[in-house]
Amino acid sequence: MAPFLAATDIEKDQKLREIAQTRMEAFGTPERRVSPLRKLKLNSVVEGDCLELIPLLANQSIHCVVTSPPYGEQKKEYYPGVPERLYPEFTARWMELLRSKLTEDASVLIVIDTTVDRGVVSDYVLQTQLLLRDHGWKQHRTLFWHKPDTYPLGHKGWPRHCYEEILWFSKTDKPFCDPMANGTPRERLTVSGYAYSQWSAGTEKENAVARMGDVLTVPINESEKGIPHPAKFPAAVPEALIKTFCPPKGCVLDPFCGSGTTLLAARQLGRTFYGFDLLAEYVALARDRLANKRNGKAARNVV
Repeated sequence: MAPFLAATDIEKDQKLREIAQTRMEAFGTPERRVSPLRKLKLNSVVEGDCLELIPLLANQSIHCVVTSPPYGEQKKEYYPGVPERLYPEFTARWMELLRSKLTEDASVLIVIDTTVDRGVVSDYVLQTQLLLRDHGWKQHRTLFWHKPDTYPLGHKGWPRHCYEEILWFSKTDKPFCDPMANGTPRERLTVSGYAYSQWSAGTEKENAVARMGDVLTVPINESEKGIPHPAKFPAAVPEALIKTFCPPKGCVLDPFCGSGTTLLAARQLGRTFYGFDLLAEYVALARDRLANKRNGKAARNVV
């Protein structure tokens, strides 16, 4: 029988102590994560930590996740962030809780951007992707949100940064995807002649539609005005993702819903939804927006 490792031996090991401290900082104590038994109402916005709320979802109930988690600690003056060194494990944790809640062909789409410190790109987004792969998630081609009117931030001697990544994960190598649902009308479709990069302009076809590309060009200026949230995005971004990756009448989850734009897009497109956020002020904001968009007719259904 292998010798028993006493607690005092573990406590003396600096590396083990650092690992334990990292996990405690990332996920809190076990007592913090225990939630009272409660039932989540469909089409609701709920205040709370997604690590506590995701387990309350029914298994196999979520067809698509569209979310923009806090980007490290870039906006920590507005909402709680996650230190970059803890970000991969934090993401792996909520994704693991989510696994049984997803349908087998569901997609998880994470809108995210990395940071640059003194000209060097941080690796926390890269490390997050690698850890999720290690945990068995299938990563598909990254999509990009192109922001043509983005603010002129960053180093003035370098190209202007004008995109965010949309990471795409699923449990399977064949997730639901309908690229025609958000396709673009075309008078001509390219159908042949790919050899040596010499392709034809295609033939004329009435009511032709080209499948959606993996770059979404959506100006920031299309965001709804007067919404007091520091990191909102235009509704066209989640609309395109929901059309493409959530089947009709499917259910969308945003575990970091902020001002509720993803939830509004889901309802507009005939999908059901759940939204979670840690801060009461943003939960109230999302609920108000949902109620106002209903023109008061069925606002009581949003709780």
